[in-house]
Amino acid sequence: MCSYDDVMLVNMPRFGLIGYPLSHSFSQPYFTKKFAELGLSDTHRYDNFPLANIDEFPQLLADHPDLVGINVTIPYKEVIIPYLDILSVDAVFIGAVNTIERTPEGKLRGHNTDVIGFSDSLQTFLSANGGPAQRALILGTGGAAKAIASVLDQKEVVWQYVSRRASVRHLTYADLDESSLKYADLIVN
Repeated sequence: MCSYDDVMLVNMPRFGLIGYPLSHSFSQPYFTKKFAELGLSDTHRYDNFPLANIDEFPQLLADHPDLVGINVTIPYKEVIIPYLDILSVDAVFIGAVNTIERTPEGKLRGHNTDVIGFSDSLQTFLSANGGPAQRALILGTGGAAKAIASVLDQKEVVWQYVSRRASVRHLTYADLDESSLKYADLIVN
């Protein structure tokens, strides 16, 4: 027998986070608190959905037709793309998605909001520090790092990835020393 709470949850818009593992994430407590502050606790819900494999994503959607907004974290920001119907311009350009919306028609639209967030933060940094950075190091090479690189390209900042593996555009973490750190006006983690 269903309880009143179960019936209420069926009609409640649900938001959530996919990734694996999710023990590092603060999203669920953050959004739960935000919904409470906005007086939406009775009408909105945010849950973590740890998916051990991206192939579990279609079943998640089938099990939760009330899921209207999804944040995406490691390791799925790039491999989620084939499961989506529409991509924003930023998501196409960067090749990574960190936010999915389910449209009223049931389509899945992927966005990359890392671009907006970093661009705004970078502008604040540049304004506070008297002008453009000339050189930057990006720590990491995942989906968020691609968004960072895109914004730095737009701002005409020369950048280099720092990664576990060396390549033409990558330093390794072991390569970081005083001279490489002095090279950078900006280090983005």
